[in-house]
Amino acid sequence: MSYASLLSCTGLYILRKADLTSDISDIVMDISRESRKTAKITEEYSQEKQYLAEEYGTDSTEYEEAVADLREDYNCEMEDINNWEKDLETQKQTKETELAYVTTLIENFQGAIKQNVKTDFTYGQK
Repeated sequence: MSYASLLSCTGLYILRKADLTSDISDIVMDISRESRKTAKITEEYSQEKQYLAEEYGTDSTEYEEAVADLREDYNCEMEDINNWEKDLETQKQTKETELAYVTTLIENFQGAIKQNVKTDFTYGQK
């Protein structure tokens, strides 16, 4: 492969590597945001459950019904968040795999460039 082609390919893959790194960073931030959201929802669930216990008493039927509704809502929200987090993890793994591949390509092209330069400078020498 010619020197110019190698430089061109290397440049393109370096740009792709930067894009992938940025995408992975964004995904990690989304995962972090979802973790904070999970903690907030869990705290709100606990507070609401405590409020219901104070309002109805833990032995009443109203309390049990209210807690059952609250638990159902909480479980639905948590399921949505967990599914979203799984999707984010899958995206992250896909991007990390592509990043590893692109990094390998860059290293190979850079090695070929070095070899090309070495060959050019030593051509005809004994």
